[in-house]
Amino acid sequence: MKILFDAETPPDVLLFSALAKDLEKEHEILFTARDFSETIQLLEKKKIPFQIIGRHKKKNSIGRAYEQIYRLLKAITYLRKKKPDICVNRFSPFTHASYLLHIPSVAINDNEKAKLALRVALPFTTKAIFPKAISKDDIKELGGDLDRVYFYEGIEEMIYLSDFEPDKKVLDELGIDNSQKLIVMRPEQPLAHYFHGREGLLKPVIRKLRFENQIVVLTRSEEQRREYLREFGSDIIIPQEVIDAPSLLYYADLFIGAHGTMSREAWVLGTPTISMYSGDILAVEKYLIETSDRYYHTTDPNEVINIYKDFMKKKGERMRNPKLKIQIIEQILSVLK
Repeated sequence: MKILFDAETPPDVLLFSALAKDLEKEHEILFTARDFSETIQLLEKKKIPFQIIGRHKKKNSIGRAYEQIYRLLKAITYLRKKKPDICVNRFSPFTHASYLLHIPSVAINDNEKAKLALRVALPFTTKAIFPKAISKDDIKELGGDLDRVYFYEGIEEMIYLSDFEPDKKVLDELGIDNSQKLIVMRPEQPLAHYFHGREGLLKPVIRKLRFENQIVVLTRSEEQRREYLREFGSDIIIPQEVIDAPSLLYYADLFIGAHGTMSREAWVLGTPTISMYSGDILAVEKYLIETSDRYYHTTDPNEVINIYKDFMKKKGERMRNPKLKIQIIEQILSVLK
């Protein structure tokens, strides 16, 4: 059987590569990718063959619509040529391309706030997979057929991190001093709808914390990297290329992020997490805020500065659920039954 994964974002690469690793034992795997953020670099680092289809560079609605239409047309051409048996994506244009070509598709998503994307894609996917933190009523309201939706316990990051084994090599690569506290930070995505061009929420925190702690900032682009280097120079560490981020998160004493996915990854890996995500809070994040004492949300830099020392004492055990990945793979294969 031939299974295609379409990766539009870095988190897609982490999730889909973990699923593909198990599936490739019995099936042929294909990858397509959108040129966006570190998506391409991550695929290259993992040595996964892929085909670039489209890019994401525009922030305005017209530009984004053009990029989506372009990807849809290219996706149709690619699917006609490769003829996969199943297409796995995150409600990307490959959902509609698969529907038009009568190819079963599976969409895995944990963002109920992306209402437009869900409304236009949910009716056309063969099966959708969501965490139980998202209510069935929300999915029905967005046009989902509950007979074709699978809800799982936990959060998406547990799917690909449950069997992950950290590698201390990343600490040597970055020159981390083990005698100092290590704080990892992730800035906002400038192209995201929730970011309005301000300096961001992390900079005031870095200005106060940089002299007492080792801070690694995982920037999203070369432009953002240069921006942080101009202000903070050698007071912080900024990797020059894509690194083993999950290992770094595992060994960190604290994670502070203006980005939802990496905040949840840090939590899964046992690291105390302060989320400064400024967009609409997702159901999965509300779930963590309400059920965990080492996941905290605030958009107030002063509050972060006041609580961080006590909060980093909450280092805990990893959240593992190896059966979850098996369940997701079973759901993917079920669309051909």
